[in-house]
Amino acid sequence: LARRWLGDPNAVQFRQVRSDTSFQHILSGEVDFVLAGVTRTQQDEAQVDFSLPYFIDGQALLTFPETGIQSLADLEGRRVGTVSWTRSQSTLAAATPVSPTYQSFPNFFDAVEALRTRQVEVYADERHRLLRAQRMVAGTVIVGQYTQTPFAAVYRQNDPFFDNLITLTLQDLVRDG
Repeated sequence: LARRWLGDPNAVQFRQVRSDTSFQHILSGEVDFVLAGVTRTQQDEAQVDFSLPYFIDGQALLTFPETGIQSLADLEGRRVGTVSWTRSQSTLAAATPVSPTYQSFPNFFDAVEALRTRQVEVYADERHRLLRAQRMVAGTVIVGQYTQTPFAAVYRQNDPFFDNLITLTLQDLVRDG
């Protein structure tokens, strides 16, 4: 994006932020926009503006085949790990009438370790994070995707120039590969 916008791929400063605090960084002016791991929701549109979705993901389950977990219906009474700052637990609870036992972890690595050491039987999260976790825990499988979630760039509200710049750039990226 820096090459396309500024003519120099090194003319940008990157800053790592978590998706749950990205809006705070944008609203405070610490970053101009966020382009990673932010889901577009109607509720959030009251605070920030979003680009067109650039990636469609969804929540699913990561488990070991021997648990027998194939779908949400198989979660009754099971130990399900989630990351506390994500919406995974509330989304899963809304998607299924069964009652698993939730265990929340402060970060991705703790949730993955809990699955690896069998403290939980399943880890529920966005599929892109589960793919990363699957590479870290041999023998796991991703099953039962139960949502579809659009991911989009996020930036300050009411900036039509920046909105158009991001929209046109994303369209160019799709067009030229």
